[in-house]
Amino acid sequence: MALAAYMYDSSSGQKWFSFKGPGGSVTERAVFESKARRAAADRLGCDESELICTDITPVKIYYK
Repeated sequence: MALAAYMYDSSSGQKWFSFKGPGGSVTERAVFESKARRAAADRLGCDESELICTDITPVKIYYK
């Protein structure tokens, strides 16, 4: 029986950043929060200062 294991994708260093703003919630994948924040603001149609970062999760690779 094979067990599923996960490993942090250290080669890219990317993370999932979740933001909440006046236009709703969105999750962006990036290395830095600032880049993810800009993309989230564009998607939600608001200013970057209006966003609240609610979660940061490392991108993982799954092996079986």
